[in-house]
Order: sequence, then structure tokens, then C-alpha cells
Amino acid sequence: MINAPAPLDLYLKLVHLFGALRAVYVLYGLFIMAVYSFSRRRLPDLLTEELVFVLSQKRSYEFKQLFEVVHDNLRRRNAASGGQEILRLRAYDKLQKLVFGGAVKKSGKIYTGNSAALATMAANAPHADPIKSNA
Repeated sequence: MINAPAPLDLYLKLVHLFGALRAVYVLYGLFIMAVYSFSRRRLPDLLTEELVFVLSQKRSYEFKQLFEVVHDNLRRRNAASGGQEILRLRAYDKLQKLVFGGAVKKSGKIYTGNSAALATMAANAPHADPIKSNA
């Protein structure tokens, strides 16, 4: 005797699985767009601006040196108040995104900016007004 509901049951399971996979694919695409966009909120990002500015000066840096220069620049702009370690983590994360995007070349521990890609990125990015102290 042939059991007829088995192929229908298998078909329904496959349809359900396909729907779940499609939902995962869409969510993954949205996640990638959010992670690798220049600024998630489409607002000026001072840290990325400083990284792009420093790396576009045709000089190579190790991360520690690069962070010191960027941190000094942000302090001069009065935009680096608070936790230095959190800022260091954010800077490293943004630097890795620039490397992944091809705007920065990494050789071992040395980072060098790709002038053409950084110039394009700086031209297309929204620019922030300088932050002024209330004092």
C-alpha cells in the first residue's frame, strides 16, 4: 500500500525551509549593508573622517601610531571626550572596514591609504561642522 501524504508532507517541509532560507538571506543582506556603509545613520562620522584624512597623506602607519595621530586630531577638534579604549576599538573597526572596502592597504601591521579611493570617499561623505567647546 502506498502512503500518499508523505510526498505532500515532504513538499510542505521544503516550502517552509525555502521560506526560512529566503528570510535569512534578506536579513543577511540588510546586515551587510548596515555594517559596511560609510556611516550607519548617514550622519557625519568624525572618526572615519579623521582616519581618511590621516591616511590620505601618503604615509604608512602601524595602528598604534595611526590611532595616536587620529586621537590628537580629534582632541584638537574637541571631539574625543570620554573613553579612549572605546575610541580605539571603534577606530580599529572602522580601519578594518576601510581595508575591506579597498580604501586602505594592509601589509603585515602597516596601513597605507589608497589615495584615489580615499579621495572619492572623502568627496562623497557628508562633512561635519567643527565641534566647538561651550566653555
